[in-house]
Parts: sequence; structure tokens; C-alpha cells
Amino acid sequence: MKFAHISDLHLGIDLNSFSLQEDQKFILDEILKIAEEEKVDGIFIAGDIFDRAIAPVEAINTFVDFLTRLQEKNIKVFAISGNHDSAERLAPGRNFMTESGIYFSAVYEGSVNCITLNDEFGEVNVYLMPFIRPGLVKHFAELKGEEVDFEKNPWNQAVDYVIEGMKLDVKKRNVLVAHQNIINAEPSDSETVIYGGLDGVSASLFADFDYTALGHIHKPQNLAENVRYCGTPLKYSLSEKDQKKSVTIVDLGKKGEVKVSERELKPLRDLRLIEGTFAEIAEDFKTTKLNKNDFVSVVLRDEVEIPEIMTKLRNMYPNTFGFKYENSRTKNSKDVNELAAAARQSPLENFEKFYEYRSGLPLTDEERRIVSDLINEIWGDE
Repeated sequence: MKFAHISDLHLGIDLNSFSLQEDQKFILDEILKIAEEEKVDGIFIAGDIFDRAIAPVEAINTFVDFLTRLQEKNIKVFAISGNHDSAERLAPGRNFMTESGIYFSAVYEGSVNCITLNDEFGEVNVYLMPFIRPGLVKHFAELKGEEVDFEKNPWNQAVDYVIEGMKLDVKKRNVLVAHQNIINAEPSDSETVIYGGLDGVSASLFADFDYTALGHIHKPQNLAENVRYCGTPLKYSLSEKDQKKSVTIVDLGKKGEVKVSERELKPLRDLRLIEGTFAEIAEDFKTTKLNKNDFVSVVLRDEVEIPEIMTKLRNMYPNTFGFKYENSRTKNSKDVNELAAAARQSPLENFEKFYEYRSGLPLTDEERRIVSDLINEIWGDE
């Protein structure tokens, strides 16, 4: 049985006021072509279908059209709500869509819905786990009369509790579609995670699944064997400019046999960074073979600011969405800011940062005590 794995469509998102509706329609067409070429049986959509809870009408229509075409091709859909979606708004249509082979996660009320498929190797159980928050899980656990303590690592404990409630039959093939922040995942600037990774969960929680189709983090990456973020189909921030976006293809054979591959996606318009003086950029523009309608951010090396620079840049690259100067003045300004910040910190704080920068390790309690004593000897008690 073969599946395509996508996530984080973020339908309705803008890029610095530039609408991406045309680009999103284009990339959904590309995804559909790949699904047909690969002859997939189903497609996992691992959350953040929309960019906000109350999605624009155009975004809803785009998604409905995508679902309709998948249904026409007899490709089953397994979709969950992410942290950007409204689980309550996505869930109501799931009952009548099920008859067409389109399955949505239910709002979490103490359990996760499971769809069972069959092929020549037996059953495949697909669990649709919407974005899990500790408070919600604790509420329904207490309604069941179960005493839970989510004080230590609450996000990890909440997801662990939900998975335990699935009561997996590990002799059968089990797939999880989920939308969580996994510890040690490499993020991009365009996703929403809790500062410090407090919402992180361990990839080891998914060890009993034959494949875990993850959404939430926008860079394609594996977190453990067959635990994977497929990434976004488009680049939504400059931090993603060097990423290759793709559709993940999951081929489930008999129990224990899983093949995972990627099919690269080519966007209608790429997202690029251009650097140089304005004269250099203007000269390169004359000969470039790259798409001049790409979304472009510019770093200018000119020492003197150029009047009406955005207008001039957009006369060449109409989808320029940002620019900044990097020159001797901005470098000096950065140095001054760093010095000012250092001046506001204690000698111990400055040494701690320097030590961690050079060694990659924080000071131990004993090392901190020794340094503190030395500082007091030199400067006195501060």
C-alpha cells in the first residue's frame, strides 16, 4: 500500500503582503500529478491545512477543489488539524466525507479516530491525531476519572498518554498522522513553536508505529527510523531558501517493510536571496537565466543609501519582498549594539557567554563558583 505524505499547506498565507494563492494552487496541481504518477492509494495531510483558524474563502475553495480531484482519482485522504487550524471547523464535515474516502481527525475528546484499510498483507491502521495540547488531554483524562500529572514535560507526557490510549496491536501495521514539535528537529523561521522548545516531544514515543507522518516543522527531515517531517510544499520564509521541497512517498509492504522516498517539487516562483551593490545587481539582472518573477529578498552592499530603492528593485524583480543594507555603517552599528548589551551584563554573564561560545558547553556549578570568586578578587563584590 502506497501513500503520499504532505503537510503545512498554510493555505491563505501571504509573503510580506504578496498573495501566494496562485503559487499554492500550482503546487497542489504538482502534488496531484506526483500522486497519480506514483499510483498512491492515499495521501496524509499532517496538519496546518490553513494558515489561520478562520480561513479566507479563497483558501477554503482551493482546498475543497484539491479534495474533489483526489476523490475523482480514488485517492483516499487522511487529514488532521494542526496548531494553525481550527479542529472544530474542520471536524464537522468528516462524517459525510468519509463515504468518499476523505477522513478528517476528530476533535480530541479523550480518544483518536482510527481508519482500518486492507491489502494483500492484511490490515493497516491509520491513526489521525490532531494537534495535542496538554491542558486538553488533562481535562478529558480527569473526566474519565484518571489521575494524571503533566507537570514534568507536559507536552511529552500528554502525547504519550494519547498514544497509550490507542492500545496498538503491534503485530499489525500502524501509521500515525501527527502535528507536534519533536525534540531536536531543525526549525525554520516560518513555523510557530514555543520559545525554548517547551512544547517538544520525544521521537521515541512513536517507536511502535510503522510510519509516523509528521507536520509542524517546515524543513523536510527524519527524526528517527520512519518518523518524518515531510516539510512544506512551498518556501514561506527566507530561512528556507536553500531547502528542496518535496512530497514524501511511503510504500508499506508486509509488517516491517517500509520504503520512504522523495519527489521534488518545483514551484511556480522560487524564493531567493540576492546580494551585492545595486550596480552589481542591475548588471547581473541583464544576463540572469533565473526567473525574474521569483520572490526575492535583497542584501545591498552599497555604502550610501539609494533613493527609492524598493521601486528600483521592483522594476527588475517585481516580487521583491524585502531588502536591507549590509555595509561598514551597519557593521559598526551592530558592534556598538553588542558592546552596549555586554556593558549591561555582569562580568560573570559575559564570561559565561564567551565560554559557551568557545567551548560549546555551559559552565558547571563548580566552574561558575571559581570564576565568580576570581571576578570578586579582581573587581570586588559586584
